Amino acid sequence: MSTEWERGTVMRDAVYFLIFDGFADWQTALALYEIRRPCDWRVRVIAQTMTPVQSASGLRVTPDETLDALEPAHAALIVLPGGHAWERGRLDYAAHAAQRVHDAGGTVAASGSAMLATSHLAGGSRYVCAPEHGGLEFARGVIAALDLYEPGDRESWYRLFKHGHPATA
Repeated sequence: MSTEWERGTVMRDAVYFLIFDGFADWQTALALYEIRRPCDWRVRVIAQTMTPVQSASGLRVTPDETLDALEPAHAALIVLPGGHAWERGRLDYAAHAAQRVHDAGGTVAASGSAMLATSHLAGGSRYVCAPEHGGLEFARGVIAALDLYEPGDRESWYRLFKHGHPATA
C-alpha cells in the first residue's frame, strides 16, 4: 500500500488530530493506533493554542502545534473526536479547520458529537463518521480512507476486532 497520497501535484502525508478540553479520547483511540502503527504518516496533534488540554477521561495532552500550522494541502486526514464542547457550540474554529482540509482535497473523520458540525459533508467520499460508541467502525472507516491495508486484510482486521477471529463465520 502506498504510504503517501498524491492528489494533483501535492503530496498528502499528514494526519491531523484536533484536541480540545473534554475531547472524547476513547472514540478515536483505535483509529489513531492503526494510523501510527506502520509509522508511515506524519501524525500531528493540533489545538487552538499550545496550552495542554484534558480529555474527557482525564488524560492531559499537549499539542504538537496550533491550528495556525495546519497545512490543508498536505493533509490526507483530519480527525475530530467528539466531546461536549461540540454540543455547546464552542468549536467553530475546529469545524472551520475541517472544512479547510476538505476543501483542499483531504478527508474529514468525525466521531460522536463532532458529526454535528460536519454533517453537511455526509455522503461524500472524503468523510468518515461514527457515533459515540462506534470506535471500531470509526477505525474501519479511517483505515479504508487512508488505504492502510489491502481490502481483504481490512475485512480480516475488522472481523478480528468485532468477532474475535479473522475468518468468516
